[in-house]
Parts: sequence; structure tokens; C-alpha cells
Amino acid sequence: MSVAALFVGYTLEEFRAPSSIHVAARLLDVPHLVLVWLFALSLYQREFQLRAAHVIVGLAYTGPIFWIRFAEFGLVPLVPAWLISFVSVTSILLIGHLIFATLREWPDDLVAERRRSRLFFVLTIIFVVMVAAVSEPFLVGRDGIAAETFKVVSIWPAIAIGAVWLLQANTNGVRFHEAGLSPSNISASDAALKEKLDRVMIEQSAFKRRGLSIVSLASELGVTQHRLRALINGTLGFQNFSTYVNALRIAEMKVWLCDEGKRHLPIQTLALDCGFKSLAPFNRAFRESEGITPSEYRARQLGPHPS
Repeated sequence: MSVAALFVGYTLEEFRAPSSIHVAARLLDVPHLVLVWLFALSLYQREFQLRAAHVIVGLAYTGPIFWIRFAEFGLVPLVPAWLISFVSVTSILLIGHLIFATLREWPDDLVAERRRSRLFFVLTIIFVVMVAAVSEPFLVGRDGIAAETFKVVSIWPAIAIGAVWLLQANTNGVRFHEAGLSPSNISASDAALKEKLDRVMIEQSAFKRRGLSIVSLASELGVTQHRLRALINGTLGFQNFSTYVNALRIAEMKVWLCDEGKRHLPIQTLALDCGFKSLAPFNRAFRESEGITPSEYRARQLGPHPS
């Protein structure tokens, strides 16, 4: 709705809606970049939650733009030149973070549809907001009709393409639910590759290596990344490589947490030995997998610690 308000607000005067609707549209289009930014974060970050920091960024970005809009309506003093530059700079920063957040987990993503959608989203939506947000200072002082026409004509194709993409989107391309280790009905070639994968990952404990990537693992197995991604996703049911590795690590950790001989070892030590970078990501992954903390799991399996 906010992006659509750009069209209503920049409509040529000859076709413009009544004054009240025009003013409402000019105010509604103010947060369009912030909303696109939050949409991208919610779509492509597995652990996204709306936080106070997001709200603060949104207010810091939209506040100056509301001032600019109210100045257009003659309700506040004229806008200082530096404020327009500030809006342009913060727009670029938001767009940069949007690109980073969308592509950050791209190498780890095993779902081909979602990997492609990340790139498509960046190429389409970023073009829209770049034109809509960054072109503003360059249009100041230009002929009104020329500026408004440029705005509408330049962003319309990208918005239309993006709308078609959203309407046709497959839920597999955006969901993050993991199916777990449950291969079934696999081909002979996939069975052979899975055997090699299990030998390296489980028997040779490759899952304990810190910094293990699908690139290095595919090279070690002598297969393409595409083939390995398809196996781990389509056969084993995992949508992210890190989740697959963490599943193996947590399975090992559960064995260790049930071992009376390792009871004297701190959980952090065991987590680091199992390949986790620190205790926090391990605790988070373990709780997501088992529904309880590692300490609670150990206590349930081994009982109270002897005094």
C-alpha cells in the first residue's frame, strides 16, 4: 500500500485525486522503504523478530521525510538542504543492509527456489526503492510534470514484475521448517553419494570442523555444489546447510550429555569440541531441536549431580 501510494501521490495534476486523498497518499508513501526493508528481513532471515532497533531505525528514517512532506503542504518551515542529503544517505544505507540481509544466508541455503528468489528480490525490489528513494534530491527544482512522470514510469515495470513473482511464489521457496534426517526412496546414485557423505560427516566426524562449508564439503566428496545441495535438501530434508550440520552436532551432544564419564565436563567445553563456535548458538540450536536447554536435558538423563 505504501509503494502503491507513490503512484497516487505522483499522479499528474490533471488526473490527481481530490486534495484529501492526495495528501493522504503523500504521507502513506513515506515509510515504503522501511516496510520493504522489514519485508525482506522477515522473508529471508530465519530468526527474524521485530525488535525495538527496527522501530528506532524506522522512526529515524521516516521522521525527516515527514518534515519534507509537511513542508510541501506549507505546514512547517522550509526544509534545510542538509536534510534532503541525510534522507538520501540513510536510504542508501537501508538499501545496503537490505541487500546484505537478503544475500547473507544465500551460500548456506539449500532450497534452489529460495536461492533464486533471493537474487530476484534483490534485483527487482532494490531497483524499485533505489529509484523511488534516491532520485528524490535529483528531481528537486525540476519541472513538476517531468519529475512525477519519471518517478511513475521508472518504478512501474519493476513493481509489476515483483507483484507477479509474489503471486506465483511457491511456499517451499520461503519456508524454513526442517524435515530432519529421513531419507526414503532415493536413487542408486543418491544412495551412493549419501554413503560417501555419511562416511565423511559421521564416521570421520567432519561435522565437528569449525567453518565447514558446503563448498569445501562438495570438493572433498568430488561432486558439484548443486548435486550436494539437492541431496541434503531433497533427500535428507534440510533447507540450510548449517541446520544439517547442527543436527549432527546435536545428535552427538545428546550422546555426550548422557555419558556419566563426561558429566564433569562443562557443557561449553563439549559444545566447542563438537564444532560450535560458542555456547550461545549451541544453546539456541539445542533448544530449538529438543525444546529444553542442554542442562535440563543432562539432568533428565543422568539425574541430580552427586554432591
